[in-house]
Amino acid sequence: MADSYHITGSWIHMVPESIERQSINYDVYRGGISTNTDDGTVQYEFLVEKESGAILELNPL
Repeated sequence: MADSYHITGSWIHMVPESIERQSINYDVYRGGISTNTDDGTVQYEFLVEKESGAILELNPL
């Protein structure tokens, strides 16, 4: 089972941007979250599809 952590901070850039992934164009919002782990603060950046809110990418910074 994967570890779970509480989100301690978040942000979202409310100006949509266009990206292309696997030859498909998406309008997305870019944002981020942070959490505290035993090793310190960990931050992630995400891209969500503008209309559906589906997470397209989630990457550690």
